[in-house]
Amino acid sequence: MRIRLLTTPTVVLLITLLPCVPSHANGYIYIYRQPNGGVLFTDQKVDKSAYKLLRQMGRPTATKSCIGVTPTMLKQRAKHYQLRIERLASTYHLDPLLIRAIITVESCYDPHATSTVGARGLMQLMPATAAQLGYRHLYKPSDNLQAGMQYFSSLLVQFSNNVKLALAAYNAGPKAVIRYGGIPPFSETQSYVIKVMKRYRTLLDETMERNGNDLASQITH
Repeated sequence: MRIRLLTTPTVVLLITLLPCVPSHANGYIYIYRQPNGGVLFTDQKVDKSAYKLLRQMGRPTATKSCIGVTPTMLKQRAKHYQLRIERLASTYHLDPLLIRAIITVESCYDPHATSTVGARGLMQLMPATAAQLGYRHLYKPSDNLQAGMQYFSSLLVQFSNNVKLALAAYNAGPKAVIRYGGIPPFSETQSYVIKVMKRYRTLLDETMERNGNDLASQITH
């Protein structure tokens, strides 16, 4: 479980001991007002008698990891992980292009990426979610990719291969998708689904164009 405490706009502290309700992480982020006026970000519910729930939100991506990353740099990073992604995607019956789209939006292929709420690595998994799957070394690309694809594969099964709902669940948690009967009304989650699907379509178009050019080349020769 990851809990982050904001006491001032410029100070962020990490704390681990709070009266939490024993349960698995829901996926989305809770924002609480503390008795001392501080703001708490956590992926777990806490004792409401001590903390006032301000709102729930989708999980923010590791945007800092994408600052200054040019399209050329992104392609170089993607190429480094391409074979690993394709092998694991085949294992979990996933489209590797969709996984590449998720990684691009989540971390821009930064294996050390850490979001403001504590999600880690290439596919930005929360430690609690990864621990439930048996993975703890989320900055290790092989573990992160395997945990992320295993989790996303299970979400596709849960939501009958509806890619948009599975993406929403990956960002905000399956309980939020079930609760709202679709993509939750969290700006972070709605934006996330749009960005991943846009990147996915771009990768599909690039692949089709490349394959078409390869076919044309074979015919002319």
